[in-house]
Amino acid sequence: MGVSNLGSDMKTVRINRALATANKEKEMCDDESKWSSFGVACKILASHNFSGMNINDNGQKSKAWHVVYIGESAMDDGGLFSESLTDMSSELHSDALPLLIKCANQQNNVGDVGRDKWLLNPAANKPHHAEQFKFLGAIMGMSIRSGVLFQINIAPYLWKLLTSEQLDIKDLEFFDHSAV
Repeated sequence: MGVSNLGSDMKTVRINRALATANKEKEMCDDESKWSSFGVACKILASHNFSGMNINDNGQKSKAWHVVYIGESAMDDGGLFSESLTDMSSELHSDALPLLIKCANQQNNVGDVGRDKWLLNPAANKPHHAEQFKFLGAIMGMSIRSGVLFQINIAPYLWKLLTSEQLDIKDLEFFDHSAV
């Protein structure tokens, strides 16, 4: 797994998808960004200060990195980049990465809403986790600016915090019904 330059800011991210999938199915956690799609891309792009993450929707630049899936014969004309984002989303919504945890409603199967929501993991507090959160933020920003789809199912209160909206008791009920 490595990196090379393609043009100005475009980096190539080489992902061993078979290894990432197998480890995720074994419920392993890629705490230090060694084998997951998210982790490999994070490590490579962080080493270049996330340059190239500013893509736009006017057709000039439609992807932030070039993807090569090791052992797979496919050319990345944008489709593999989109697949890598889907893989990263799936990893984030599992135990494969340490950044998010299931909300209480999901863990306890309670509440009428919010059973599918995820929260930031307070135990993800080491320096390498900060780099992973920075990458997650860069992906979210890239997605918002460009319209490139990146699915992340976090509790609405997190979105409110990001946009400086007022929180209320309903926000707590949305992810932890038992606390209300």
